[in-house]
Amino acid sequence: MADASFGDRLSFRRPMPDYRAINVKAEAVLSRWGVTQPPIPIKDIVEREGVDVKFVRFATMGRTVAGLTNFDEACIYVNAEDQLNRQTFTIAHEFGHWMLHRELFEQDPARYKVLLRTPTGGMLNADPLEKEANAFAAAILMPTSMVKKVRDLVGVREMARLFAVSPEAMEFRLKNVR
Repeated sequence: MADASFGDRLSFRRPMPDYRAINVKAEAVLSRWGVTQPPIPIKDIVEREGVDVKFVRFATMGRTVAGLTNFDEACIYVNAEDQLNRQTFTIAHEFGHWMLHRELFEQDPARYKVLLRTPTGGMLNADPLEKEANAFAAAILMPTSMVKKVRDLVGVREMARLFAVSPEAMEFRLKNVR
């Protein structure tokens, strides 16, 4: 009996993210829309994929919420008060949820949670679904093939400017591009 309940609990666990598959999916989206160089027009891509992007003020939650996705309305809401680099990453992150997790969240809406940022800008939750959405955002905004072409030619700050991301996002991406 104990083994059966343990097995039931395991069936709810999400396996480790498949970063290779996430990269392939992100590159397929870029290929579909003919994007071959940075910066990636993520808002245009998302809207071509049938998802609206709306910039809103989250009132009292403005400093703690970067964005969220309404799966029923096919709409990503982005914090209008955030800096452009942050908004860009938020759009890509929420689009990652749309591309990778939509069916899961439509089947069980309670699984999709709006996570609050910590004072340093991170998230309070290291959920595997969040890791996947972050990996998708990095892969679509800073595609491996494009990053490899310029990483030995310019510094991190110039790469960040080229890809329209924060220097921190670019540094993290460079650590993960082989």
